[in-house]
Amino acid sequence: MRRERRRVEGGCMRRTTIVGLDLVRFSAAILVVLYHMTYWISAPDPTSPPRNITGGVFDFSRFSVNFGWVGVEIFFVLSGFVISYSASQSDAFGFLKGRVLRLAPAAWICASVTLLVSLAIGYVGVADGVLEWTRSVLFYPSGPWIDGVYWTLGIEVSFYLVMFALLWSGRFRHVEAVAATIGLVSTAFWLLWLLAPSDALTSLAGKRLWALLLIRYGCDFTVGVMLWLSMVRGPTKARLAVLLACCLGGVLEIAYTAQAERIPVGGAAIAAWLLAIGLMAASVRWNARLAAWPAADRWARRLGLATYPLYLTHQVVGSALMAALWRLGLSQLACLLITIAAAVTFSVVVAEAWEPALRKPLARLFGLIERPARWLLRAQSA
Repeated sequence: MRRERRRVEGGCMRRTTIVGLDLVRFSAAILVVLYHMTYWISAPDPTSPPRNITGGVFDFSRFSVNFGWVGVEIFFVLSGFVISYSASQSDAFGFLKGRVLRLAPAAWICASVTLLVSLAIGYVGVADGVLEWTRSVLFYPSGPWIDGVYWTLGIEVSFYLVMFALLWSGRFRHVEAVAATIGLVSTAFWLLWLLAPSDALTSLAGKRLWALLLIRYGCDFTVGVMLWLSMVRGPTKARLAVLLACCLGGVLEIAYTAQAERIPVGGAAIAAWLLAIGLMAASVRWNARLAAWPAADRWARRLGLATYPLYLTHQVVGSALMAALWRLGLSQLACLLITIAAAVTFSVVVAEAWEPALRKPLARLFGLIERPARWLLRAQSA
């Protein structure tokens, strides 16, 4: 068993690309895209950006992917896995630098594109648009943002701050205990919501602060952390117990979201979430076989990098494109398929051309401050 664990760790986690994780990440983004472009665009809801942008002309109610919102919960599990691994390979400054270089360039580019499109179609005024753009590029924890999808970034940053604090304080060895605490507190809240339901608990569950404190989604991140620990250091009874408990918490959170959004698809969403977790575990276990196919390795990497800009641009920009295609006389299905293809293509361009061009000067800036920043972090953690 120890020999097998070493093989898994050496054969998979030393690689920069875990083929299956990139594919799960991209699939989660496609789920969210399909949710917004089929269900949300058809919903008779005045708060729906896709419906408002397209004028309510689309009706995909017969085959809408109304459970696709669970792609966000899948993202959070993936972050728990990937970010804990990244943090384990770095110090506080290196982790901070890596996160900023990964998140900021794409967010700045995508927010700017969304602002320009929003202004061009009259979806937002100049003053409001600039304010929402500013909130988005600064990763401001509360909205409104230039596109509603930016709501998840503040929650991701909350988790990153936990990892950063552990590295900064020299206590990353306690990551398992900290993650378990976060996940079990989150799970306890969802059990309380289930067993002692009240309007107060339901209201708390939907609060932005509750999400930023990792109480609502903490179970998702902890599932990822425990999965990473189990895969690379070996499963223990304690890890598996926390993993299973937080899976229960994750299931309850999905059930709450389905209920709160009045979408009777809790079962489908739960199944998709659990399937994604299973595929994550399988992708790490058999990564060497998957990566043996050069084309699969290369394309999985490309799609994985494109996932972030795809998520950030598909709703407002994608809806504007769908509206334009509809005015040209295309069918609903053609509008949908062309928009998804265009969104993916644009996201690949952002990930492979525009984002690296912006990342280079930002990386040089980090290079200039690296020595004093490392000294300051060490001095304050001493």
